[in-house]
Amino acid sequence: SQIANLHSQFILHPLSTEGYVVIIPMSSRDMRPVMGGSDLYTGTLDVLILKALSSGPMHGYGIGLWLRRTSREIFDVKEGVLYPALHRLQRNGWLAAKWGMSETNRRAKFYRVTPSGRKHLEAELDRLTEHSEAVLSVLKATPS
Repeated sequence: SQIANLHSQFILHPLSTEGYVVIIPMSSRDMRPVMGGSDLYTGTLDVLILKALSSGPMHGYGIGLWLRRTSREIFDVKEGVLYPALHRLQRNGWLAAKWGMSETNRRAKFYRVTPSGRKHLEAELDRLTEHSEAVLSVLKATPS
């Protein structure tokens, strides 16, 4: 039927930051969400970027590389997703940036977490940890 066909192409996902349910298009190849160049949901990407910068300043390419390496190659965040997220975090006051020279002697913008960004990261880490534990609890449960 039409609904069964739609279910094979889309999934319903709770958008944790606003409590809405969104329909996410699915890749027919591997059935993972297609998210504009990234498999990450917007709020999660913001937290991961803040976490990447929690130890010190990095340029955008370095952030993307750190995310890919620390996720064991699972998160390959495309530039078209990463840089708008960096700019959004900067507009929110969670990141500050200044120009400098990269390790390859190229001009690059280096981002750092602001005090407000650290507070946001702490709150989001608590929320995501609680959410993740709840999801794992449900996935490990045996329906009766």
